[in-house]
Amino acid sequence: MRNQKGFSLLELMAVIVLATTVLVPMLSGLIGNFEVNKRMHARKAASSITLTTISALDKVGFDNFEDAYLLKTRPESIVEITQGDCGDFDFTEPSPNYRRGSGEVCDMIFSQEWNSIKFDAAETFKVFLYPYYLDEAEINNILSLNDIPKRVLGEIEDLTPSMGKIDGDIYRVTVWIQYDQDTELDIVSSGVITRE
Repeated sequence: MRNQKGFSLLELMAVIVLATTVLVPMLSGLIGNFEVNKRMHARKAASSITLTTISALDKVGFDNFEDAYLLKTRPESIVEITQGDCGDFDFTEPSPNYRRGSGEVCDMIFSQEWNSIKFDAAETFKVFLYPYYLDEAEINNILSLNDIPKRVLGEIEDLTPSMGKIDGDIYRVTVWIQYDQDTELDIVSSGVITRE
């Protein structure tokens, strides 16, 4: 008699069907986990870069902010700074003798990288400069703009309007990064720049 070792076609089909019903959900869950992991990694990178940007801008001389604001300001009281349109910023810290040109400051800010993730496109990385004290009309003017990201407008909408003219030696800096273009997820961080 011949040796009858092996599986029949029916047995092989049953094994394939069972393996498929078990493996497909596991693989789709694994792929979903990769996507979530990728987004969380990008969010951490964006968060780190926004905070580093605010810290770097805090080292820029106050006169640079005043000049940038006065040169670029719109009637809406807000200035947008991007990689291609940064302005003339100079570092004055840690000592008055240590200065960098505007190109270096902009390059440093907009070329930051965190764990191989960069946000250097003007559409995904923006810095906004506006006075710390805004009256209700100025806030409403800013809120009427269409070219400012919704999360930044939300930050401005939450501001308490100032009453009357107050010292203008304080600016607010808001950094916005869209870290996932597919789902339009973004992150916003704000800081304050003063003359002192």
